[in-house]
Amino acid sequence: MGCNVSIDVRLIGSSGIGRYISCLLKAISNRDDINLTFIGDRGKIYPLLSNPESHRIIHYTDSVFTMSEQLYMLSMLPPECNLFFAPHFNVPIYPFKTIKRVVTIHDMFLLAHFNTLTMKQKLYSKVMLNTAASLSDKIITVSEFSKSEIIKYTKQPSSKVVAIHNGVDREVFKPYEDKAALTQLKERLNLPERFILYVGNVKPHKNLMRLLKAFEMLLSEPGFKDLRLVIVGQTEGFRTGDDEFLKAVNEDAQLSQHVLIKGVLSDADLPYYYNLAAVTVHPSLYEGFGLPLVEAMASGCPLVCSNIAPMQEVCKGAALYFDPLKTETIAEGLREMLTNEKLRIRMIKHGLKRSESFSWERVSEQHVKVFKEIVYTNQTREY
Repeated sequence: MGCNVSIDVRLIGSSGIGRYISCLLKAISNRDDINLTFIGDRGKIYPLLSNPESHRIIHYTDSVFTMSEQLYMLSMLPPECNLFFAPHFNVPIYPFKTIKRVVTIHDMFLLAHFNTLTMKQKLYSKVMLNTAASLSDKIITVSEFSKSEIIKYTKQPSSKVVAIHNGVDREVFKPYEDKAALTQLKERLNLPERFILYVGNVKPHKNLMRLLKAFEMLLSEPGFKDLRLVIVGQTEGFRTGDDEFLKAVNEDAQLSQHVLIKGVLSDADLPYYYNLAAVTVHPSLYEGFGLPLVEAMASGCPLVCSNIAPMQEVCKGAALYFDPLKTETIAEGLREMLTNEKLRIRMIKHGLKRSESFSWERVSEQHVKVFKEIVYTNQTREY
């Protein structure tokens, strides 16, 4: 019996999870020890495959979290499929004994911050996350912190949850040594001379209002009048976006000049931003992993971030940490990294070294190991 895996990749192109899916898809599709079927938008899948003709693609573009996917997803799987992999928790919720399942749950934000949800969101997230966890033969997550959260909120046994760190493509995210070329890129991308970089979604738990206030504190000091804050990432289309942050930037004359909101970037341009930034900041209150952390380290950009457990797990000693609930400590961290050259050099060196621990090839290998263990275990699930 072969290992015949069908993967739902419809979220390719979305922020965060979309990068996880696309990077994993590219790495795993190069393996010849499992048979893969990809379910999603054919036009988005093809460019990511080195040999598209060697894999089956089922074109299916219905939105996630819909009744349609619940009705049709499993019915469209090829007859030989013996494992269904959902890279997000939108798994089919009805029993299907002949096909085993693996789900990736990236974090437990929805249950950890349950009081911030609407009644409809509370009902959906609690049912779907617990159902995804209980129906799956194995749960993959992206950090030991998220593993502990999944066990805490879903009451699943530790043995069922596997922590696999995300990767980084060091051929893409790397230091660019050609200073003249970087200067030209800065002009092409319309970037300021000296700037702080934030990469991530604009959502309330990303803590951007405190970052904004910390940035204002720096602007009031003599040495930072020319400093800019560049925001990269999705700003709208969320169930709960950070309208307060966007309003604060747009309605304040000084901030609208000093804060540049760039939106979602192409994969080609993002590495240049890390190379051109004076420092990358990540002030989030809650994360599962934090891909921008690894991308910044691999690019040789010094990193300042929250002292929360998942960020310390990912960065180890390769970042300068601050208390994300205290605006003044965010400002202190940024000030120190911007002015202490010895610290900057040390953190860049540590970051480059730490980034070597993360690769999508390793991620792919660990996923396939999980798939094979489940497929070749002769055990019928009880529902």
